[in-house]
Amino acid sequence: MEQEPKFNPIMGGAPEPSKELTEFLKKQTQQIKDCEIFMAFYTTSYEKNPLCLLQISIAMTLNKPMFLLVEEGVLPNDKIISMLDGVAYFKKDDPESIKNATAYILQ
Repeated sequence: MEQEPKFNPIMGGAPEPSKELTEFLKKQTQQIKDCEIFMAFYTTSYEKNPLCLLQISIAMTLNKPMFLLVEEGVLPNDKIISMLDGVAYFKKDDPESIKNATAYILQ
């Protein structure tokens, strides 16, 4: 018999996260905490993936320097851009463009 989810009144009645989700979030937070900076490739698939947006939120909450390598043609929203310490653009499927964008961020 499946157990009814517990609800958290502070979170607007959202269900309490499962033990697995809580452990996953702790691991993600620790991994980002252990890094000097947060740098990610921002692509069409990235912005549709809730995990990726969660990672940006964690980095922001931890006050990490944040850098995005953005695929040309993909436009992060103004709020995300305003939080960044740096952004560089690359052409999809172009290793030289990716290399140059990464070097620009790391300079």
